[in-house]
Amino acid sequence: MGPTPLIRVVPSPSSRARRPRPEWLALGSILLVVGGTGCRGEGTWSVTATGGDYLQTGMGSEAFDDDCAAVFDRLELGFQSAELFDADGESGGGIEVPSPLDLTGDGPHTVGIIEVLEGEYDTMALQLGTGASPAIRISGVLTCSSGTADFDWSFEGPLRLSCDTDVVGIDNKGEDETLLVVTPDAVFAGSSPAEGAERRGLHLRASDSNLDGVITLQELAALTGPDVGLDTVPGDLRTYVTGLAENMVAVEGGSPCVGRGG
Repeated sequence: MGPTPLIRVVPSPSSRARRPRPEWLALGSILLVVGGTGCRGEGTWSVTATGGDYLQTGMGSEAFDDDCAAVFDRLELGFQSAELFDADGESGGGIEVPSPLDLTGDGPHTVGIIEVLEGEYDTMALQLGTGASPAIRISGVLTCSSGTADFDWSFEGPLRLSCDTDVVGIDNKGEDETLLVVTPDAVFAGSSPAEGAERRGLHLRASDSNLDGVITLQELAALTGPDVGLDTVPGDLRTYVTGLAENMVAVEGGSPCVGRGG
């Protein structure tokens, strides 16, 4: 027997009225698993996201190994869908949320609230961006001893991620939630995106090759790590920074979400 089909059902106006949602979330479509569900009930799964302290307050020189500093004015994730899977790879349902979400400002921010099948789930699948819209956009200002430069980087979608959720337990008429923690400081990793790894900015500041005070992805693509004193990165800086950005999403208390095929 093949995999259970997913059917998208648009909630009726009356069902939407029962639960206040962010205005943009009204564009979402519920993904329900039908067929073979037996008498399983449903519960509520909510997904929220936060950009953490660095997004709100910036990174002082104490956060960098090379005395740079940074502030962020945008961290936008192009959420497209979120779906729960159990240990057997069966879907409990999910939601499509085809709209970018800026994590600046007080959070956590609501990604989606949805009814899913009761059960225990240990994996969440995310899609950020599409072929026509970015997965992640991050912008701000980097200041080092060599000067100050703006950056505004959009990383192409679609980005498909698999996230370990520990255990999301949905009882019949119960509820559970998942908090995504997005760490913008990861783009300044000197050698590893891992939490606690060194953060450096001089190599990025030096990438402003035309000295116009703006660091572009095109400038990063034209340079390798050794070109700007980052000997641990043999390839071009655009590829490196893109990889760091794609590792900045994690479930609270867990390891970063990882790329998945499909």
